[in-house]
Amino acid sequence: MFSESLTQNIHLVISDKPATPGVPDTGLFGEILNQPLIGIGLTAAIIITLSLAVTIRLVFQRRFRRALAKTCRPPKLIRAAQILMVAVPLVIAGVMAAATFAHSKTMASQVLSITTSTPDPTINLARSPAAIVDPSGTTSAATSTEVTVVTDLAKGYDLNVKLAGISNDAIHLSLKKDNGQAVDLNEANQNLTSTTISAPSGDKVESDLVATVPNDLPAGDYTAQVEYEVVAHKPPVITNVFLTGTTNPAKGALEGGVTIDIIGENLAAASTAYIDLNRNGQYNAAGPNETCANLAVISDTHLSCTVPSAQKYGHYDVAVIARGGEAMKTSSFTYDPPEEFKFTIDTRMTDTKDTDPNHYSDTSTSFVIPVDGTVGTVFSQHVYDWIVNCGGGQADQVISGSTKDSGIPCSYPEPGEYQITIKPNGTGSMGWMNAFGFQFYDKATNLKVKSIDTPLTNNMRTHGAERRFAYMFTELKNATSLPEELFSYIETSTYNFTRMFEATFLMFGYNSTAITIPAGLFAALDTSKGTHFDRMFFKTFGYFGTHSLVASIPEGLFDSINTERGVVFTRMFERTFWQFSKSSTIATVPTGLFKSLKLLRPIATGDRYGIFCSAFEYFASANKANDGTPDTDINDIWAGITFSSEALDSLHASMFELTFRGMKSLVGTAQTFIDDKLGGFVPRGDIYTFRDTSVSDLGSLHPNWK
Repeated sequence: MFSESLTQNIHLVISDKPATPGVPDTGLFGEILNQPLIGIGLTAAIIITLSLAVTIRLVFQRRFRRALAKTCRPPKLIRAAQILMVAVPLVIAGVMAAATFAHSKTMASQVLSITTSTPDPTINLARSPAAIVDPSGTTSAATSTEVTVVTDLAKGYDLNVKLAGISNDAIHLSLKKDNGQAVDLNEANQNLTSTTISAPSGDKVESDLVATVPNDLPAGDYTAQVEYEVVAHKPPVITNVFLTGTTNPAKGALEGGVTIDIIGENLAAASTAYIDLNRNGQYNAAGPNETCANLAVISDTHLSCTVPSAQKYGHYDVAVIARGGEAMKTSSFTYDPPEEFKFTIDTRMTDTKDTDPNHYSDTSTSFVIPVDGTVGTVFSQHVYDWIVNCGGGQADQVISGSTKDSGIPCSYPEPGEYQITIKPNGTGSMGWMNAFGFQFYDKATNLKVKSIDTPLTNNMRTHGAERRFAYMFTELKNATSLPEELFSYIETSTYNFTRMFEATFLMFGYNSTAITIPAGLFAALDTSKGTHFDRMFFKTFGYFGTHSLVASIPEGLFDSINTERGVVFTRMFERTFWQFSKSSTIATVPTGLFKSLKLLRPIATGDRYGIFCSAFEYFASANKANDGTPDTDINDIWAGITFSSEALDSLHASMFELTFRGMKSLVGTAQTFIDDKLGGFVPRGDIYTFRDTSVSDLGSLHPNWK
């Protein structure tokens, strides 16, 4: 915040003047009070003035004639001087006589005349923040003791008015603000915020300075100094939003009521904090209620408030409105989804490449909810205590057991589509859904899942555990959609990402003809503290959308994966897209798919194998090169990826073993990738990186690469 000030000298003249009832004074005069006997004084003044005029006429007429006669002035000039000598005293007498006549029907009054060095003061900031204009002109304060202060303020600027001094404390100056509030400027230690003139939208605001004079104040000249201070507020900044008293992410239930800390800069002048529930980037006072209640200014860098309720879970922006403008922090408060998991099944589905519901052939009226969760190790046993609703209008069931069981049966009156809901029987402690998962291959129940309908919550799977989501949706071959927000509410501020998404979507949507990976599927993941990334995406999308014709990998899929602290990368992307969209004729790999990856440290011998082994092996292998369909340039795939010299020194051939084998749509110059990204690395032994690909320089590559 910065400020500039302008001090205005106000000349207060208290004199005697008659006033006509019912006729307001104009110009600089306003009626303050009435006093008796003023007419007698005026009459005496007129008589004295006329006597002086006659004396002047008699005494000075002869002397002027003699003086002028001695000059060479023409007779006309002498005559004009004689006329003025008589006219001036008569005019003075006439004015005073008129005043006496006008006052003959009323009491005399004492009036306050205000003249200023900056008449009708205008503070104009439209041209620049520092511009304070002191216009010239004549004050024309109507009727009264008021001087209008016109403020033409840009948004983010205030005008503070302060009484810097007054020659007689009996005279009180007040600031009458545009809202009608009058603030006495004479009061000691006046809080400047109460005398602030603001124009939040940059509008013109008019306020008045009002003088109050006591009845017994003698006539005379008085002075006051009023200081106008133009204050420019810096725009607010929001750097973080936390749960109050913590450094934990700001989040809560749809019911609201959670108190948050808003951390930033220039927050002292905040008037409103809100959650952008409308997602339109602006405050909506009408509804739904977006306002944070109980807004408290802790300091210029710290606010606290209580969030409102919301209708839909999700990540929302937090905003602050202050004198300096508005600040917004993107996706800084999260309304968590409820602790429930929903998915849709169709008991008529079979293992067919035809996913048209009209062609389903199974007449089954049952489904088995799997309890094949593999969180931890493959042989980990997990117990469950759930409230299950099989759909179709059935009642909830409380069911408990463990992964040793064969599953939870659901029965239906007829074949068809149903939505199943699973909730914890209780509050839902961490890992309450560890037992759930479609792990095992060739289970008929896997084929009947049509879609995943809700995101996962942070409590469903144990935080930081190996295989946290491994094999969870394996072989859902008939699934037709995957929610983009599936992992959006997962906290991942941990060091261990080992096997986190191992085979999670292996064969997912295998029979679909239009399945795609949502672009923001992993966008909410925070891996900045991660050190262990071994097999994080091992077989994650293997066979994904095998029969889809449009199953391209979206841009930015791995942009959130931060590996700067990584030390273990064994098989991190091994077979990630192995036989991905095998039947597609248009599948491509986006430019810079791995651009967020930073391999900055020497990779230990036991951890350097297979980081990209078979990553794109047989990727869209039905897509023939040069057939008019989009192709993937090998150098585009690796755009932006960072290998430090230490990492290159520890490079091992198996890092790229079979990486592009059988990828018919791969084009470009492989040697450029080898030279630019791998420092001209030559593998020791055959690793078949480019076998059966269509790169333009396949024939000239070192044999070990092919």
